[in-house]
Amino acid sequence: MGEDEYLIFGVRERPIASSELLLEIQSEPGSNYIPFAHDDTVDIPIGFYSAEIQLMLSDGQRTTVWPLLSGSKRTSTENRRNFCLMTEVVYN
Repeated sequence: MGEDEYLIFGVRERPIASSELLLEIQSEPGSNYIPFAHDDTVDIPIGFYSAEIQLMLSDGQRTTVWPLLSGSKRTSTENRRNFCLMTEVVYN
């Protein structure tokens, strides 16, 4: 990953482009760390969703780096429900 390239973590209800984007968070350029917190997900109902990570290349092209699926597998059951939001558990 180049110093001006970054990652984009996205979550949709279903693994198709027409499904609403519920969450999108970017890493800092050159970093593979994607920070997100409770506030980023607080308005998304508990459940299973479809997530992916894309690499934004320096030439403006996006390429999916996770999950590693291609063709019809991108919308198959292999790419459904790969991200789960659960209730928060806090121990005092």
